[in-house]
Amino acid sequence: MMFSSCDYDYIHPEPIVLPADSVSFTADIIPIFNKGCNMSGCHSSGTFFDLSPANAYQTLKSKNQIITDSNYAKSPLYLKITTGSMKDYNISLTDKALILKWIKEGANNN
Repeated sequence: MMFSSCDYDYIHPEPIVLPADSVSFTADIIPIFNKGCNMSGCHSSGTFFDLSPANAYQTLKSKNQIITDSNYAKSPLYLKITTGSMKDYNISLTDKALILKWIKEGANNN
């Protein structure tokens, strides 16, 4: 008689640490876009959905990608990075939570 078993490694979830202060678009959100979105062939300067530092805020506002009402988690930007076409790109759970916090705070250009 032979027995077999499976051996699984436990995957520890990424700890999410958010700043206690307000989220800054320039200091906190732009670096996320630069790391995972603002690259050649994606959302760089001159593209339809330009997330370069100089144009990201205006792009998000003009394309109606930010919702600042009480339904923050239904923001098109947040949905794109959590369940939509951008969910598998270089955006960590912490980055996603930071973007949601920024939206909840009014999605300010600060």
